[in-house]
Amino acid sequence: SRRRAGMGDQQDGSNNASPMEDRDDVMFISSRDSQASTLWVNYLKNCFIKVCKQHGLPLL
Repeated sequence: SRRRAGMGDQQDGSNNASPMEDRDDVMFISSRDSQASTLWVNYLKNCFIKVCKQHGLPLL
């Protein structure tokens, strides 16, 4: 399983991961025929954008 940077099992508190290493990927899949799925994708996408901006992360 993947781990986020800084969430390792290291006992000494060290973290050798680079900022872009060990990040989870996110994919949105929707149906073009469903207005509800389009609304959910737009909502979730905007939530991720907001969180990235709050934490100073790049928008990829």
